[in-house]
Amino acid sequence: FVLVPFGKLVIADVLLYSLALFLEFGALIHLRKREPSLRGCFRIPLGRGGVIILAAFPLLILIVVIAISFRDGEYGIPAVIGAAAAVALGPVIYHMAQCVRTNRQ
Repeated sequence: FVLVPFGKLVIADVLLYSLALFLEFGALIHLRKREPSLRGCFRIPLGRGGVIILAAFPLLILIVVIAISFRDGEYGIPAVIGAAAAVALGPVIYHMAQCVRTNRQ
């Protein structure tokens, strides 16, 4: 990571964080669909439709940020490729760690 320019690292970080937020909003919508009467300290007092509308605005902003990252020719595409590679490697490394853990036991 030392050899990568700072601008590319920032764009890759924003893209990875955006993907994490996509997953969080998806989990929120799925949980509201699966367990609509679930109560908790941080429950949003809306139905499933309200939660979808509430999640749509930040997701729209995230999509615009990703689109702007694609338009930036100098930093955008290499950062997107790097972020995609990191996302693709995540499940592979997780599976390898699980195999190592089961072999130790």
